[in-house]
Amino acid sequence: MENNLLGYIERMEYIYHLTPEPAIGIWFRGCNHKCEGCINPHLWLVEDSVPKTVKEVLNDVLELAEANQDTKYIVFSGGEPLDQHVFFKELSEQLRIFFPEFIQILFTGYEDYEVQNFYIDDINNIGLCLAGRYKGSFNGILDKKIMEIANFGSNSRLIKFYSELAQIEVVEVIMKNGQLVVTGFENVQEE
Repeated sequence: MENNLLGYIERMEYIYHLTPEPAIGIWFRGCNHKCEGCINPHLWLVEDSVPKTVKEVLNDVLELAEANQDTKYIVFSGGEPLDQHVFFKELSEQLRIFFPEFIQILFTGYEDYEVQNFYIDDINNIGLCLAGRYKGSFNGILDKKIMEIANFGSNSRLIKFYSELAQIEVVEVIMKNGQLVVTGFENVQEE
């Protein structure tokens, strides 16, 4: 493990959204995309953040996992995790070693072709990658075959399985008229 790697993490917490079952959410700080309508613009900059080592993040994840035994997923969001891709890759690799049963899910604003051309080696441990700039309306694409599904998330999201690890339903929680709204895929059938 590269002990000297530092990354900017906003927070880590046990979450009940973004996956169909409880998960550990890790929010990265810093984002070069700055998408219009982003719900996390406070995560665009790393100023006033205290960097953490991979080991510190692993310890925090271990503490959350021990306190919440039903955890099955680790979700990376932000900000933009791949803007810290060296730190992200090391963290993801270490999480796979320490928590091999967890499915890792990455939310990234990079487009699918950017992930495949520039970051594909950094996401080897990712079970599910949701890629694409946020555009603030609801449509999406899912599955190994990439099939269109109405009424999901940002219409910019490409949802692609990069491994056989993630055979899950996907949900997204949004704010609409001041109310939390859960949207997503339910009982998606392969054609």
